[in-house]
Amino acid sequence: MTESELSELLGRLREIERYFDSGDFDKWFEEQNDEDKETCLALISKIGIRKGELENYELQILADRLDQLASSLDEGITELEREIEEMRHFTRMMETLGRVIELLSRAVTLVV
Repeated sequence: MTESELSELLGRLREIERYFDSGDFDKWFEEQNDEDKETCLALISKIGIRKGELENYELQILADRLDQLASSLDEGITELEREIEEMRHFTRMMETLGRVIELLSRAVTLVV
């Protein structure tokens, strides 16, 4: 079942449950005989159970996706830290090179 199908099915089950909570349903239910009421209550219970199972499944899918995102984020952070360290190293090298060039410039100025 795709996420889209799951979402659609859950939406329909929620709609059905909203109808069960409505005054129209209450009125209809009161008009039914005991056997039909019992059957209806069993159906309502099964719908609730199935909806709960599907919501748990949906939550598991979301949890799995979050785990994947967290893993990707950890990898990205590690890569970013590595690049920052490389930039610091490069900056230190450029500062050192700048000092060397300054010293050479002074030396050339003194010689000339």
